[in-house]
Amino acid sequence: MAEVLSMNICLIIDDYLPDSIKVGAKMMHELAVEFISRGYTVTVITPAPSLLTRSEITVLDGVRVCRFKSGEIKNVSKVKRAINETLLSYYAWRAFKTYFKSHPHDLIVYYSPSIFWGSLVKRLKNWLYVK
Repeated sequence: MAEVLSMNICLIIDDYLPDSIKVGAKMMHELAVEFISRGYTVTVITPAPSLLTRSEITVLDGVRVCRFKSGEIKNVSKVKRAINETLLSYYAWRAFKTYFKSHPHDLIVYYSPSIFWGSLVKRLKNWLYVK
């Protein structure tokens, strides 16, 4: 039987449990829990408009959830949503730069439809190859 290699997996999504009950949030949590059941370490990066601090890290069913303060992106005008989504990568990097550097990931999965994670993913990928 083949040996299972340990991997650090980063999932990036614009909303996550328990703050969201949307299907995307539930599916990403189920994916994270499945990865954990296979012996992998999983970190979820997600915005939290109602957060009172710049960031917080919690654990949900073994999944490390890194929430960062952001502007509203749900149920707001298209202009406000566009501005706030454009800033998602910036806010995530600002909140967790030190964390990302001390916890590199072997795999990065980000969930659409948000196209605004590209900058963050590029930084995380570049960091992997800079070591």
